[in-house]
Amino acid sequence: MKRILPLIYSVVAILCLYGCQKDGIPLDEKKAHDVPGEHLVTTIAGNGNGFEEDIDGVGKAASFAQPIGIGVTSKNVIYVACINGNSIRKIVQDSIVNTVSFSPSSFELYAPQELVVATDGTITFTSKTYIQEAGLVVSYKPGSGQAPLVRGDDVYTGLTVDPQENMIWACAGQVFSQNFQFFKVEPYKKTVNFVLIPIDKVSPNARFSNIVALRNDVKYVVANGSTLYKYEEGGHLAPTLTNLTFTSITSMIATKDSKTIYMVDDYKIKKLDVATGTVETLAGPNGSGSNEDGVGLAADVSAIRIALSADEKFIYFTNLNYLIRKIAL
Repeated sequence: MKRILPLIYSVVAILCLYGCQKDGIPLDEKKAHDVPGEHLVTTIAGNGNGFEEDIDGVGKAASFAQPIGIGVTSKNVIYVACINGNSIRKIVQDSIVNTVSFSPSSFELYAPQELVVATDGTITFTSKTYIQEAGLVVSYKPGSGQAPLVRGDDVYTGLTVDPQENMIWACAGQVFSQNFQFFKVEPYKKTVNFVLIPIDKVSPNARFSNIVALRNDVKYVVANGSTLYKYEEGGHLAPTLTNLTFTSITSMIATKDSKTIYMVDDYKIKKLDVATGTVETLAGPNGSGSNEDGVGLAADVSAIRIALSADEKFIYFTNLNYLIRKIAL
């Protein structure tokens, strides 16, 4: 019996190896795909060579003209807004880059910046007009055959997807007069509705630049890049987590269960535990200026905007030097 057992173990091991190869995935690749290294930073597209030009291609062969906004669909298709390329780029399989065409529409895109993807796959992004600084908010569903829906004329400084409805929330960077407004944008509906919020607990100098929507009508907004406000159902808007220090928050995204908010603060990617109010820095500039990939704080990261993958195992982000990258969670 003792002689038979090693033989049985060997046969089982061979069958396991054969099963992995039968799936078409080498054993090492299967392990790396299923169990990504925690906080491993990987560049998926762009070459960081300083060429500010939109070039389609695969991985490092592609380039981006100042990528800013980023969003991810339920099928992990990535969309990127290139402000200096006047373009929306599409990335599939974490590597293949193409420029989105609005044909046969006559719509001409200019300086897109913020971008999110609604639950139905519609991309919504902010843009400007050629003749003035007035802002536009545009919705477009690639492959639908519909022309882009263009709305104006407010300058929206932050967009977020509602976690429970097929809807976008927006904020604008205007100074308060009597009330603050959240804007409600529904894909392919022209009218932009708004919610008036009393400003009794808000600094008169506050300009709200970013917004993230959580479940049960809770919102977090950023004033002047450094102060978090919390909005709760019933219209209460007040500073929150005042014990925390932030420098310049440029992007926020929440998990589906609303327990975690990921943010970009001063080019660093941070994780905020909503229940405890604790913050962890996952990655950021390491001082080398190399844009090197790596694990966590060992990587050189200068994030601009972030988006969560469909399974919430990765954050995709735009990075200084025209790179598109991801970090494993």
